[in-house]
Amino acid sequence: MSRIMRECREARDAVRPSVKVLWPGMVNWQFDNPTEPWSNWPELANASDGAGGIARDHVDGFGHHVYVSPGTSALQIAIYYAKARTAVTQMGHLGKPMYMTECGFTDGSSTSDAIASRSFGWIYLISAAYGYEFVNPWQMDITSSNWAGHSPWLNSSFRQVHDYLSSNLIGKTVRWAYVMNDGSVRVGCTGDTLVQV
Repeated sequence: MSRIMRECREARDAVRPSVKVLWPGMVNWQFDNPTEPWSNWPELANASDGAGGIARDHVDGFGHHVYVSPGTSALQIAIYYAKARTAVTQMGHLGKPMYMTECGFTDGSSTSDAIASRSFGWIYLISAAYGYEFVNPWQMDITSSNWAGHSPWLNSSFRQVHDYLSSNLIGKTVRWAYVMNDGSVRVGCTGDTLVQV
């Protein structure tokens, strides 16, 4: 993988230097200990690229994926983001752009529209709080192979949450963010805007 990352950067440099090479969007399933990165991130970061460098030398930003189940809490999702930030900090790359390149559900068929929309809302808000460049919602249903179960753009419940969050977050600066005791996520933005899911 490290060699592929180097080859991607070299190809980019030769053809279109403005394109960003992102960290591979690896999925990890651990939602514990926010001060410890997942083991596969530091392992890849320090892997030889076959030409005297290491993987972390070849990225302009970091993409990763999060998949949740119906029982995943907002706090667990926030810990997931903290683990990504810990890994990036340990690589010496805090400040490089972050991207939620894919997010969704491990079992969409058993997830209600309300839970799916709330979980996507949490991911949006926590991404905003961490300063992510974008969020790419997706659907993965490993139980029934029903990929459209909660496909975000086909779901009116999700569109409602998306439109609410977009209208209240775009162009604003996040000042503070909390996961509340009631399980909700609250974000305070410039202009005294309070956003909650």
